[in-house]
Amino acid sequence: MRAFYYTELDSTQDEARRLIENGEQKFYVVSRHQTKSRATQGRKWYSEKNKGLYLSWVTRLSNNIYEDKNDLTEFCTELTLNIAKLLRESLAELFTNESLSEIYIKPINDLYFGSKKLAGILIEHVIFQNTSFIIVGIGLNIKKINYQDEKVCAISLEEIVEFGKELEMEDLVKILNSKLTNFFNP
Repeated sequence: MRAFYYTELDSTQDEARRLIENGEQKFYVVSRHQTKSRATQGRKWYSEKNKGLYLSWVTRLSNNIYEDKNDLTEFCTELTLNIAKLLRESLAELFTNESLSEIYIKPINDLYFGSKKLAGILIEHVIFQNTSFIIVGIGLNIKKINYQDEKVCAISLEEIVEFGKELEMEDLVKILNSKLTNFFNP
């Protein structure tokens, strides 16, 4: 898979769409900062510079795989839950901390630790030139973020596990890429 790394983007999801329109088919986009990040239902995802993993992973599906919108919605809902499981498994592979066993999936698209949000997943279906694509967006809080919204009750990975050294983001991206690739190409 091709990888595209950026220091700053409006949104990894938006960049993924632009790359699809430029002919890319299987790739992922990682940015250290997003200026217009988003979550499900038009909500904002807080993505401060160098404080999280902001990733959009893209794969091409069979042409016209989901003509029925209900089938597509069901597929995306199930996919979101599966991606949440893969993210939780990826964290468990990277860290051996017992606290990670307390991370749970809050359906359908969030990972929580206790009552606080650790990660969010945004699945988007795109059709470009009669080809279907799935964009898997993952936002994971790595370092403590100063939220300006009092309604947001979040936690970061560094508050759950001790890194000992700086977390190598690329290690997590490699694990996630491998798991996502295997999931879509069993």
